[in-house]
Amino acid sequence: MSALEDYTFEVAAVARDRERILALWGQGLTHAGRPEAKFDWYYGRNPAGEPLVVFLRHGEERTSVGTASTGKRLLQTRGGTVLAGILLDFVVAAGHRTLFPAMALQREMKRVADASFGTVYGFPNRNSEAAIKRQGFARKGSLVRHVLVLRTADYLARRVPAPIARLAGPVADALLRMGRAARGPRRAGLIAAWQERPDGRFDDLWRRCAGVADVIGVRDASYLAWRLADFPFGRNEFFTLVSARDGRLLAYAACQAVGRSLQVNDFLADPAEPDLLALLWRELSKAAYARGHASLSVEFCGDENIHRGLRGAGFRVRGERPFYVSRSSPLAGERWYVTSADEDA
Repeated sequence: MSALEDYTFEVAAVARDRERILALWGQGLTHAGRPEAKFDWYYGRNPAGEPLVVFLRHGEERTSVGTASTGKRLLQTRGGTVLAGILLDFVVAAGHRTLFPAMALQREMKRVADASFGTVYGFPNRNSEAAIKRQGFARKGSLVRHVLVLRTADYLARRVPAPIARLAGPVADALLRMGRAARGPRRAGLIAAWQERPDGRFDDLWRRCAGVADVIGVRDASYLAWRLADFPFGRNEFFTLVSARDGRLLAYAACQAVGRSLQVNDFLADPAEPDLLALLWRELSKAAYARGHASLSVEFCGDENIHRGLRGAGFRVRGERPFYVSRSSPLAGERWYVTSADEDA
């Protein structure tokens, strides 16, 4: 086992060191079998800029045996727009996966990130929580997964014979749709539609929504196009609610088909317009059913009123993932608005 003093660090030049980074990713990061696509998209085209990358080097030859990254994310706060860091890819090569080299790489990445950003955040898995706490992060909340069942036959089959479930499912589906249609607000003058990419109306909506929380990641058309429309691991479409009177975009949900489920990776609604989120969930559930989806899922961390609105629309909590913010961040005590689109994917 090598002594800790045998390890050193190097800050990468991302474009120049592309192949070295990809080679280390091959030691333990799969990126859905397409690491080059992840690198070229996230590391090469992020509108906020390329990530910070640190190499762990070993021995006199200074062989690269690990790498850690922190991405860049623009946040809108009460005081203006700030550049924050988001924890990204971390891997240590086989043969060097003892506790001290890994911790040393984490500490060095945190040191470099703290020197560049006032705030760093991340979504560690359960196995990484203890390590991220040791590096100066505190749990801010949970990205809670809410699920709305649209087609009940598969769920009924767990309790009754399959032939009965196939017959009863459509009847139960119709009753659930009628119940959702009867609940909640009514509003005329809205047009619901799908579109492939964000346009200038999304910038206008973002300007009206920038104050919906103390801290919210910038959601202008440029970011949404890069993060969602151009996402290389699954196309996102935008379900929109538009004013029939003046054509303004009032709300959207960015959706990705995952198996038979429709996954909402981001959503936003004009806070000046009443009941828009309730209308968005109702209209989206109808549109998702019409497309053949069996369920609709949304992940969110933030305002309890939004969680309550999802439960009121028929969604049920089906899990959560931890969300951490650096303890030293001036934003650690603020109210955040977080969706799946705020992750590195």
